[in-house]
Amino acid sequence: MNSTTLIPGKDGLLAGNDDLMNAHRAIRAAQGRMDNLCGASSVYAQACDHHRQVINWLHRTTSSADRACIAALAADTGGFVGFLTYDQGMTEMAAGYYLTAADHAQAAGDLSVAANLLGQYSRVAADRAASPKPSRSPTVPSMSQGLSPTPPSDPGSTRCAPTITQH
Repeated sequence: MNSTTLIPGKDGLLAGNDDLMNAHRAIRAAQGRMDNLCGASSVYAQACDHHRQVINWLHRTTSSADRACIAALAADTGGFVGFLTYDQGMTEMAAGYYLTAADHAQAAGDLSVAANLLGQYSRVAADRAASPKPSRSPTVPSMSQGLSPTPPSDPGSTRCAPTITQH
């Protein structure tokens, strides 16, 4: 069994098993610490891969209770990838991650996180508008296409990334 293979429980993937969700939250927390210590480029590829795993998990889940929990995690990992992507200077892609993460937060029923992510999107969109480059609609690489994290050099800035609230 590889890291993306999940075996459903009788009442859903998370039924009686918080360990899996806690492990994903611990991965996200460790990535946040690495970003703070070493910069966005040190964890960008791993964060993109982890987010892709969470999204795949969300797409395979049918239990509505499990979907809400996993959507909250997807909002967190997506917001974090948006943050890292912005730090890498890819504002258009970051905007797409923030919008998608806000959708996941709304699906999870966490309107405060959704509002925070829309605020992050707004900040990135304002930066894009001030940029001399022509603006296109925000895009996020398709999960079927995969993410190819080959970021430019790290600008060395450290800011706080959005996080989810525990349910």
